Amino acid sequence: MTLAEVITTTPYVPAWHETGTCMDRRHILCLHDVLVLTGMQRTLEIGTHTGASASAFIAAGIPDAHFCDPTTYQQALNVIGGRGTVHARKGCDVLADQPPFDMVLVDGAHDLVSVCEELMVLLKKPPAIIMAHDVSSTKAGFILCEGAAYLVDALKEDGWTCIIDDKYREGEMTHRGLLMATKDQRLADIMSAVAARICS
Repeated sequence: MTLAEVITTTPYVPAWHETGTCMDRRHILCLHDVLVLTGMQRTLEIGTHTGASASAFIAAGIPDAHFCDPTTYQQALNVIGGRGTVHARKGCDVLADQPPFDMVLVDGAHDLVSVCEELMVLLKKPPAIIMAHDVSSTKAGFILCEGAAYLVDALKEDGWTCIIDDKYREGEMTHRGLLMATKDQRLADIMSAVAARICS
């Protein structure tokens, strides 16, 4: 898909998306389509920030969507609009206190300690799908993202099928990397099809 096609297909992404360091529209579209096509019912976004990627969960109509970030931004609350549960806490604490989720998006602090804390709980209560942003950021030259890269290695070692888009595209920041991971072949096939359609 061209960037113009991605923009046309993501009218739900908030206007302030273009002014920050949010997840790219292309990867938000991947997230949205994975949610819709796999029928996820109970989800957790770790690292909601201002709500750009949260818009995918809302647009997908997730019945039991959870969003967590130690800092609660009004922009994110505006996006969520009461259509999900907001936790002003660290992702590892929400994961530990809640029953397992169907899908978890890991996009909070990307340092090694923070991601390892989340990973420990994720592997004890594994969801059907784990997605993560910035998994190639260290390779792309960004600092304090080692945890996101480690997450990929840890999941592969644990037998997860990992699909990554980190292609450099003019005018986009997709080279920071989006991970889609599962142990379910049906879900892997769906995610592969989504990646092929949106990220080719």
